[in-house]
Amino acid sequence: MHTYETCLISMSGKVSLFTSASYFSDSAAIRAARRLCKYGELIQVWRDGVCIHNEGISEITPRRVFESANPPLRS
Repeated sequence: MHTYETCLISMSGKVSLFTSASYFSDSAAIRAARRLCKYGELIQVWRDGVCIHNEGISEITPRRVFESANPPLRS
C-alpha cells in the first residue's frame, strides 16, 4: 500500500480539502478522490511527492502550500 495525499481545489481556486490516506493503487486513490467531490472541485492526487493526477488544473499546486496551510475540513 502507498500513502496518497488528495487536494480538492474549489472553482474559486482555493484549497477546499486536503487529506491523506493509504490505497493499493493509483487508480483506487483517484477514484476515492473523485468521490469526495460534491461541488465541482478540481482534484490533485499525490504519491510520494509526485503529482500522479492533475484534473483540469493549469498549474500543479506546490506541496509546500499544503504543509504551511490549515485548510478547513468538510464534514
